[in-house]
Amino acid sequence: MKFNDNDIEALLNFDGNTPIGQYNQLQWTTDFGADATGLTAKIVSAHEFFHSELNNTTVYGCLLQSYAYLSRGKSPFQSAFKQLLVELVQQCREAHEVYATWLSITVFSQNIDDQQARNVLMGNQLYESYYTLGNELVSEFPSLYLRQQVLTACLRFCFQSQTLAQTILGHLTDFAQSSVRSSEFPNQRFHHIRQHVGPSVLYAWVNEYIEQRKGLPAIDLLAAALAGQEDTQALLARENNDLAEQLMTWIYQTLQAHFNARGSASFDSRAHLSFFSQLLEHLQTNYPLPESPNQLIPNQTPDDYERSMVVTFENETILLAQKPLSCIIRHPHELTADLTERLLQGIGDEPHLFITGRLSFLLRDQYQFADPLDEAWLRQINGPFTAIQYSYLTEQGRVVVFIPFDSVTALTQFLMGKAAGVPVLGCVAVSAAYQSAWWQEWGDFFMDQCQTSCLLLDISPLHFVEDVFIQDEFVYYGKMIINTGDRSFTTLVFQTIQAGQIQATLIAPCSDVYGSVLHYYIQHRYQQYQLDSLLTKIEYRQLPLILGHLFKEERSFYFRSPNTQFL
Repeated sequence: MKFNDNDIEALLNFDGNTPIGQYNQLQWTTDFGADATGLTAKIVSAHEFFHSELNNTTVYGCLLQSYAYLSRGKSPFQSAFKQLLVELVQQCREAHEVYATWLSITVFSQNIDDQQARNVLMGNQLYESYYTLGNELVSEFPSLYLRQQVLTACLRFCFQSQTLAQTILGHLTDFAQSSVRSSEFPNQRFHHIRQHVGPSVLYAWVNEYIEQRKGLPAIDLLAAALAGQEDTQALLARENNDLAEQLMTWIYQTLQAHFNARGSASFDSRAHLSFFSQLLEHLQTNYPLPESPNQLIPNQTPDDYERSMVVTFENETILLAQKPLSCIIRHPHELTADLTERLLQGIGDEPHLFITGRLSFLLRDQYQFADPLDEAWLRQINGPFTAIQYSYLTEQGRVVVFIPFDSVTALTQFLMGKAAGVPVLGCVAVSAAYQSAWWQEWGDFFMDQCQTSCLLLDISPLHFVEDVFIQDEFVYYGKMIINTGDRSFTTLVFQTIQAGQIQATLIAPCSDVYGSVLHYYIQHRYQQYQLDSLLTKIEYRQLPLILGHLFKEERSFYFRSPNTQFL
């Protein structure tokens, strides 16, 4: 599948069988249904991203994420944190959903018109109403580009009340909604903008902005857009990225003056960065944050929106099954003749053995164990382990089987005996390969004794792009679509080259949108990365068989970034 740069440029510029998504103020989960590459799946992924982006770029959003984080910890205030989070979400739900719904649909405007957008939302009157509210607010503008910038500025402004944020900061455990005017909350601010500012005034503000800047570089592009003659390609060109930011800042500041005149002070548009640092210091002093793979820290590159977008998308979890898959563990001495025969058949059209290396504690949420002793064994390891992995179907669904081996010698003897002549495929999660003692024992086996082997990127691909792959002289990468019969999925494939030889193959199951976002970032930063869109240069051989195991035998995929960063 081709990367669609136009869609990603649009994203960048304005700072079951049915796909569904869910955002929990920290990360989000998407279930793409039958087709992870279809337009509806892309809209769902973008929708959850925009929820995250709105939290990342506003003071109120920083508070939401902090409460969500604190709610995960064990403290005397845990129940209070949870209750306050629920209350604050209720006070911003409409504004949040208008932002995420309207932007996630219009960002794919080159693939979808207004009627198609409503068809996507058909059957969900609530979300269609969110889309309509967004449309009505910017209905005076003939240009989609201008509508996107204006709506973005208006909705972000709704989450920037100074009085509200400072009051909450002073009463993190006992904040009472009655202590501030209801007009300070995001939903009420949004209602005020709709009723007392409205599309005509917003149009006049943009016209004034253009008139005051006639003759400045690229302003003629905005003037043409306001006149209904939008040059989309020129407006979305990277050299004009500042154009959108400057226009949004003008709209934001004009709203700020409007609300100030009515006694409602607002933070500046970039104040969330300093506020979040102040908030974190307050939390660390008074309410120590619980341990988590995703720590709350301010974004290290707030002015690099392309990079921040990749970081944000790495909080996405791809859900393949609503419930954990059934799993059993059979040790080598427990293998019956029937199990061995089934094992050697593999899956797909080619008999093979699939060997996996994973961290045990990362698998516990993927599976449910009929035998509690199996789960107890997995908990006891609490580290990386190596196993033959396969699955079979029953009337109740798929059952995944792990056959663990405690040494390279034991596994090699099995392969040379009962499994002699059967092709061996290997896949090691990067989180396991990073365990140096385990990798020192098992690394050569996976790299040398498997006909095809790869690394599963279950931590930040961005970390590899910036800090690991950069050491190689050349990197091919591409997007592979895997069809498992009733569903299709996307994975990124990287192949590192040194002295003309393949050093490593890495795979990253992900959403189609994340794949395009990362591609956009790579192609504008790194010369030694070459896109292999047709997969003619990447030596992928039996990768589809490996991916077939992963997509059929896992419940979810996610990246555990070293840090959660805020824009």
